[in-house]
Amino acid sequence: AVPMSKYWNFIARQPSTDVVQLTGIEEYPNFFRDALVWSIIFTIIYAITTFSLRFWPKWYNSLTPRKQKDFPSYVVCLIHHVVRVPNAWVHVITDFMRTDAEAAIFNYVKYEAAVGPFCIGYFVSDLFCYAIPEAMRGEFEYLIHHIVTLVIISSSVFEHAYLCRWIPHLLICDTTNVFFNTAW
Repeated sequence: AVPMSKYWNFIARQPSTDVVQLTGIEEYPNFFRDALVWSIIFTIIYAITTFSLRFWPKWYNSLTPRKQKDFPSYVVCLIHHVVRVPNAWVHVITDFMRTDAEAAIFNYVKYEAAVGPFCIGYFVSDLFCYAIPEAMRGEFEYLIHHIVTLVIISSSVFEHAYLCRWIPHLLICDTTNVFFNTAW
């Protein structure tokens, strides 16, 4: 077992003030283009999933109306989580194993900023394909979730480079979603 004091020291690490690091946008010059590309890819997956359901009408019709409505979003969400969540666990564990001195000068932007376009692409796609239509039906929790998460990811990429360290910590919170989205 890891003593809580060791974990707290890990969480409370501060970056070195002697090392100047670029922000995620500065380090990743094609950030916006790649976020747009991922948004398009996820939207296409959403559309293909929605279209392909007609080929399994018996199975699809056996789902509850809520699951029928949610299914395309769950598929896109599952792809996002299966790709990024295991990667996030590796990054967090690797980061935990670094010494304080190593972590103080480690370039988190180079290590984590590439996750930003993928995640933002997913959230923008799901925002337009799922959260906004849900909000138009009076269910705002998905819209709020997507907007808050986009703000958190964006702030970690647009602000101080050290904030990129927290991207995988945010993603491991989605570990259970892999199981929720497959527990049909």
